[in-house]
Amino acid sequence: MEAWLRDEKTVKDDLCLIKQMLFRVLKPCTSDREIRNALPECLVVLVPGMGNEPRADNAGYTLRGDLRAMRQFSKLVPKMEIYSVGRLLY
Repeated sequence: MEAWLRDEKTVKDDLCLIKQMLFRVLKPCTSDREIRNALPECLVVLVPGMGNEPRADNAGYTLRGDLRAMRQFSKLVPKMEIYSVGRLLY
């Protein structure tokens, strides 16, 4: 039971970090095209109609100039990928 509770806490913590990062990434976006360019590919496919446009910039481009935020974003992208794929499996 303890292992399950630890796993549950880890998932909740990851979810919180991902939500915070997505807020930072998407806050400066003013159009669908900017949102599409700011999101990583694993999340773009989850938004209907977003995947049709070609990418014009790197994922997380809205964080440029903030090296710490860019490092955090690059560390969270693999977790976003795992959870987005996990959604497809269940």
